[in-house]
Amino acid sequence: MQVTGAPTRTVESLRGASSFAGNLSIAFRVATALGAVMTKLQAQVRALQPSDLAVYCDHLLRLDRNSRHNRFGWAMDDDGIRAHCLRIAAQSVTVIAAEIDATLRAGLELWTDPRATHAEIVFAVEDGWRNYGLASRLIAHAIDEARKRNLEWLQIEADETSPIVLHLIEKFGGIRSSSEDGLNGTIMLTLTMPRQSTESVGVPC
Repeated sequence: MQVTGAPTRTVESLRGASSFAGNLSIAFRVATALGAVMTKLQAQVRALQPSDLAVYCDHLLRLDRNSRHNRFGWAMDDDGIRAHCLRIAAQSVTVIAAEIDATLRAGLELWTDPRATHAEIVFAVEDGWRNYGLASRLIAHAIDEARKRNLEWLQIEADETSPIVLHLIEKFGGIRSSSEDGLNGTIMLTLTMPRQSTESVGVPC
């Protein structure tokens, strides 16, 4: 017995399945984008209290080898990170944190010399939490904090192989300069956007 119309129905079924898969792919991308937006909205940025130092140290210990190298200039081991945290406590360094679901995922250190008119900032974002705008919000908060202390400029140590840091320097109106210590970025607080809000920076970085 010959069955007519079966090939046509098969082709139509395949087309329907393909269309469904395409719609599913689009829905997944939309959900991913919405998830990224929600992540930025849920991130809380604040200056940590001395009692929070252990939480910040745990964040540094979670950094992978490459992240430690970018943050410290070399792949510092766990003992070195713990010693670094003790130095932060001893010198009363201001630490600004970005927390998601009550877990610290990114942190910035504001190293200030009481006799100087500037401060150095260094930061790190955990792998898997980058490109959500956390670094931008940390720097914006640091600018606010520096202005409260009447500082004139901030310095960011950069690496020519780190396009994200270079982008952040430009984003906040920084000026690149080279020295024997490497590439640096200087953000003149009198020239940057007035009263940069930690809530208004939404460009991923």
